[in-house]
Parts: sequence; C-alpha cells; structure tokens
Amino acid sequence: MMGQIQYVFQIEEAKHDLLIAMLSEFPFYAFESAGDQLFAYIHEKDWSEELGQSIQDLDWLKPHPFTTKKLPYQNWNEVWESNFQPIKVNDFCYIRAPFHEEDKSAQYQILINPEMAFGTGHHATTFMMIQLMADVDFLEKKVLDYGCGTGILAILADMLGASTIDAIDIEQPAYENTLANASINAATKVNALHGTLPDIYATDYQIVLANINRNVILSSLPALNTHLLQDGFLFLSGVLQKDFPLVKQRAEDEGFSYRTHLIKGDWVALLMQKT
Repeated sequence: MMGQIQYVFQIEEAKHDLLIAMLSEFPFYAFESAGDQLFAYIHEKDWSEELGQSIQDLDWLKPHPFTTKKLPYQNWNEVWESNFQPIKVNDFCYIRAPFHEEDKSAQYQILINPEMAFGTGHHATTFMMIQLMADVDFLEKKVLDYGCGTGILAILADMLGASTIDAIDIEQPAYENTLANASINAATKVNALHGTLPDIYATDYQIVLANINRNVILSSLPALNTHLLQDGFLFLSGVLQKDFPLVKQRAEDEGFSYRTHLIKGDWVALLMQKT
C-alpha cells in the first residue's frame, strides 16, 4: 500500500472551509477537522518538492503555521466509520452509513460507505446540490455527474428516475467508492467511470451535476455546454460566495441562463440552464 503525506494546519475552525477550498486545487484526497487543526492528506506518489513549495507559497497561509510528516497507508473506511454521522436534507433525503438506522420520514434513503470529507452530504456544497436536485425533474433524463466523489449525487439521480447516469472522477478511490455505493443502493442506472471530462463523448445529457471547485468549473464550462442538450440543466457547486459573481457571469457568457442559487456558510450552489 502507498504511503501518504499528512499536513497539519493550525487555523481557527471557522476558516477550515476556506482552506479546504484552496487546498482542493492540489491533489489532496481527504481532510479531517479537529478544533483549530485541519488535517489534509495526499498520496506520497502525488507529492513533490515543487508541489510542497507551491503550498508553502500560498499568501493566505503565511500567518498560519503547518507541519508535514509521512504516514503509512490508512484505511479511510475505518477512519470515517468511527466519525460519520447521518445527515438529513429536509424531509427529502437521508444519508447514512450501513451501520445506522433508517429514518423513514425522509423520501429517499442513501447508504454511503464514507471515505472522504467531500461527498458524504456533510459538506455544504453537497448538501446544497441535493437541495437543488429536489426541485428539478430527473424522470427519464440522461445525467452526467462530473467529479462524482462518493457517487451520492449520481445515486440520488438514479432514485429520482433518471434513465442513465454517467458518474466520472479523476481519482481512483472515488471511482471505486462510487462503484461500491451504487451497488449497495441498487443504483443500477449509475455507470461509474475513471477519467476526466475529455473522456466523455456523449453530447445528449439533459442534466449535468458538477460539484468540484471554481477553477475546474470555469475551465470546463465550454465543454459542459457541448455535452448538454438545449434547455438542459447545469448544477454547479464547490464555489465560494466571493466567486459567485464570476462563476455566474462566465456561465452566462458560455450560453447558460441563471435560474437560482443557494448559500450555506461560505459556499454557493447554482442552477443554470442552457438556452
């Protein structure tokens, strides 16, 4: 098993989301929050002196000390199993691990084997994507989940009656986790893929879900326009409030019309439509 590099940042808890957003530009694959410490993990194979220097040079980080050390491989299933708590998105969706009891008051129940901080529903970006999905008709729609993480949004799309869902992620663990989670939820319409947007050739999606980060969203907007049919919906999240005007304007410049947005903490989720 490969080793990993652990970063430990000394920073007040209220700023953890902002720091995670910045660090998500680098190949970190998991985060843990503990009081005024944020732990970030990167596979040893993905780390280099150059990457370490780039993190060191982040101006925003300079007032905040951090340390690094090499760790052996860690089983994230075990780590998150010990910390994962169920989450309920209104009465629409209840997300739980297999070892939690059901909440029958929710319309949809999703089982997740938690492995990563993003994608379990606990992070504001995923929570808001689920909220937005509640108000859009997925019945018999062809869906692309771009940057699928744990597969939670793809699985929900399956439950909402989508005809097929292609769920793609550049990270191998995310791809594997999506396969596993789709299986335990009997989400047979989910087609998990390991790759990037250029690996997607279909141009007839009616809905695209993109819960990633600002830079990837901005660079992907022209391609996402190509992949979507006319009048198709584009869900966007992983966007900080301060970047909302920029992302909205760039999406409109690419031929999308603004429909609505949600705010939770420092984060924004947008619903756009190809017009």
